[in-house]
Amino acid sequence: MKKLMLCMPVILLAFNSIAQKVNTVKSATNNSKVVKKTFPVKGKLVTVNDWNGIGNLYMNNYWVSNKNTIINQIGAAEFEMVKANSDENKWPNEFRERFDESGNDNTAERFKNLKLYQIAAFTNTVNGRKFDDMIILRVPFSENKNALPKSNWESDVYFILKASSVL
Repeated sequence: MKKLMLCMPVILLAFNSIAQKVNTVKSATNNSKVVKKTFPVKGKLVTVNDWNGIGNLYMNNYWVSNKNTIINQIGAAEFEMVKANSDENKWPNEFRERFDESGNDNTAERFKNLKLYQIAAFTNTVNGRKFDDMIILRVPFSENKNALPKSNWESDVYFILKASSVL
């Protein structure tokens, strides 16, 4: 028992060290410096003026082509969160319901109270072909859990929209 008690501080120190590493990610910048990024990146609070194009399904090819540009801005850990939580199938039901009973798109009305943070911007490039300038928005659960009262969600949600969609 005495040996176990002596080992406890070492185990706790090791655990704290691992926990700190989980919260900080490193990513390479264009000039090969290593920059620490705190996860999640705070981002810039924005307002969306055009919700068209929200809710696409992103194939692996999309991520492969844009990965480095995005990781340089938000780090690898948050990039994995974006990949996992940005397509419509991963959103809570209330985020996916775009139309009211009359068939009108009510996305703007329902989402107007959400706190949205722009965390990355990139030019969508697939197989070397450039498409639109895009942004990644984080909808942090901690700041929005009461914004959509019928929603059942527990983690951050990510939206990918055209850069021209925000004010």
